[in-house]
Amino acid sequence: LRVVTANLRFANTDHAALLAWLMESNADVIALQEVTAAWAAALDVTAQAYPYRKVLAREDPYGIAVLSRWPFERVEAVDFAKDGLPSLVATVDIGGRKVQLIALHTHWPVVPGLQVARDQVLGRAAVLAHSQAESTILLGDLNLTPYAPAFARLLAESGLRDALEDEAWRPTWQAGFWPLALPIDHVLVPRRGCITGHEIGPDVGSDHRPLQVTLRLP
Repeated sequence: LRVVTANLRFANTDHAALLAWLMESNADVIALQEVTAAWAAALDVTAQAYPYRKVLAREDPYGIAVLSRWPFERVEAVDFAKDGLPSLVATVDIGGRKVQLIALHTHWPVVPGLQVARDQVLGRAAVLAHSQAESTILLGDLNLTPYAPAFARLLAESGLRDALEDEAWRPTWQAGFWPLALPIDHVLVPRRGCITGHEIGPDVGSDHRPLQVTLRLP
């Protein structure tokens, strides 16, 4: 199973670079953040490769989408923090195997209230993940580094593990400018899953780099 998460940057008008990378990734499932109406229209070119999709476009940084080669058994928007910002929860039927996908874009925690909202999303998503930890993938722009206490809580409460846990240098935000570079985009997978590959993608016009993970589920 190959999954991708990518923050498009809502002001990014260089659609072609990201779309080309996505199509070359050969991903099974793609989670996208900062999806605007313009980005939603640009994503139409992926419809043949990814016919199953849920797109919630917004003109602020909190539009979100999931694209899949495999059919959805269900897909729904969930407001974990009750603040109007959607996450997407889907059950994807991958050749008869049901996989729960939790796609998030949490608040940037620049003030205490936003940090509380971010942590509410993470905590409630963790509870949902824990209910099906052997078949759940949680991914997206979590606005959280793996060094933060909240990240350790997310792993403990969800029953998942960090797909890039063995990588010491793994920036996805501002990756081209090391003084600011941070790893805040993540893919969390079942603890007994086997990671067979991962890649932090190139500059595609966003302030984030896309992240791709290939794994075998337990």
